[in-house]
Amino acid sequence: NQLIEYKKRLGHCMVPSYCKDCPQLASWVKCQRRQYKLFWEHGKGSSMNLDRISQLDSIGFVWEVNPTHKKRKAPPGQDYQHLANILLDS
Repeated sequence: NQLIEYKKRLGHCMVPSYCKDCPQLASWVKCQRRQYKLFWEHGKGSSMNLDRISQLDSIGFVWEVNPTHKKRKAPPGQDYQHLANILLDS
């Protein structure tokens, strides 16, 4: 997996949207971030799912690249299953 190799090489999963050394990985990461954003926006279609979010979180995937380099997480005290139940009920 290119993302895991990237992390081994650089020590993080903060892949930029454009990377001349790994353009395919950068494109894939950009797509994952977009699908993640659509997933959490109520009523938007997305190919993202809770299993993929959990898998990517487990390796340190960075969902949002911003000046503080924070990754988006479930609100404190809530797990993914709880959020999935909310989404399924709506």
